[in-house]
Amino acid sequence: AQMSGFFEIRKSSNGADELALYIEATDKIWYFFYYKGTELSIVSSDDNLNDVITAKMNTKAKEGEYRVILADELEKKIFIDNFRANYKVPKKPVAKKVDPAKKVIKKEEVKEGF
Repeated sequence: AQMSGFFEIRKSSNGADELALYIEATDKIWYFFYYKGTELSIVSSDDNLNDVITAKMNTKAKEGEYRVILADELEKKIFIDNFRANYKVPKKPVAKKVDPAKKVIKKEEVKEGF
């Protein structure tokens, strides 16, 4: 299956590895993952997945222990906006709705010659 998305690996200002991944199957089906140090943040358009992450979050992790937490959609939006700005990625064009009753059919041009 082909999906749209963005992927970035970088070093943070304090030297920690950061990884961000946004994948989008459709405008209504998407996933966002952000990893830094020992923390993985996830948020999705799938409310069931978000509920599972919330239920299983390890909020009592000790220093240095890995944990998974629920990200919020604002983090996803900030990542996408920054990615587009930093890498000059244009926004997706919005599909124009066409009224079938007003659809214009172009006539084929008649060419002279062969």
